[in-house]
Amino acid sequence: MKIMKILVISDTHRKISPLIKTVNKEKFDCIFFLGDNVEDGEEIANRLKINEKYIVRGNGDFYADYPDKLLIELLGHKILLVHGHKEGVKMGLRELENQAKKENAQAVFFGHTHIPFIDKIEDILFLNPGSPTYPRGGEFKKTFSVVDITKDHLWADIRYITK
Repeated sequence: MKIMKILVISDTHRKISPLIKTVNKEKFDCIFFLGDNVEDGEEIANRLKINEKYIVRGNGDFYADYPDKLLIELLGHKILLVHGHKEGVKMGLRELENQAKKENAQAVFFGHTHIPFIDKIEDILFLNPGSPTYPRGGEFKKTFSVVDITKDHLWADIRYITK
């Protein structure tokens, strides 16, 4: 059974060394970078030797030549990638839920709030990896996510920067 391991990151804001030190011994098939310093997504992929990358721009990426959203399909799962600022994620997930339903996506990955979040709403997986540099929310821990995908399942977890 094929399993894809995906590194999911958002809101790095030009500080990637602690993340690199935390994950440098792991092997990832792909990276999803969900905005705010898209150059960091490129640099992380290069330093970790991840060839397959999907990058969307955030509200801090004013002049970046990257899309605002991507709908990708991996092992039969449709995943919507956005930063979240245009969808108003700080006010709730209704707009993201509507977009996911319209696109028939099984998962939506977003950033912007710097607060890690995983939940399933009406059979759609919502994931925010938080921020590995500027955390917000109750615990203020620096976070990122790892997602494992098979043709039958999507598993997501929040991980902490340890270095």
